Amino acid sequence: MGIVAQRRKAEKALRERWEFWSRSTRWLVTFVLFVGFAVFDAKWLYDLPPEIGAPVLAGWGAYTTGCIALVDTSQILNLQDTHRIYLSCQLVDPTMDPLEDTRITISNPFRIVKDTFKIIVNYDPHSPMATLSRPANPPNQAHMSLFILPNDVDISKVRKLSDVPKLGGILWPTRDAASAITP
Repeated sequence: MGIVAQRRKAEKALRERWEFWSRSTRWLVTFVLFVGFAVFDAKWLYDLPPEIGAPVLAGWGAYTTGCIALVDTSQILNLQDTHRIYLSCQLVDPTMDPLEDTRITISNPFRIVKDTFKIIVNYDPHSPMATLSRPANPPNQAHMSLFILPNDVDISKVRKLSDVPKLGGILWPTRDAASAITP
């Protein structure tokens, strides 16, 4: 066997070894990356806050001087030490975005408790809600929404429902919570 044949044989062996290590390394790197991403994803999922439930609007009604709701907050008990719940009432007006409508009335803050309780909102006699909710003035339907705010947030900063998330609160949509205004 000549020198050229030995050199070709050595190059072929080296090429085969390189291909083996190349394939092995590719699988090893793929495995390490897969495990790394799995650990990172698991940590990311672990760091998510616990799922927040939603309060239940068990009953509601509206009248010419205010609105009332029966609320069950047992689904959000994990927020009872840091947040308060509010009821907002606004007139149904299809020409206005309900989140941007400033003609709302908001209840006093209520503690989040395990039981079902009533929230009553009385309209200020000089507010647009009191004027527009009179039986002679359409629209004659009120919509109720529930939201929570952290304890340290001043409720006077909420002028419209779109302000709630900006202040660190949570607004729950209550599509069906509308009631005809009764005298």
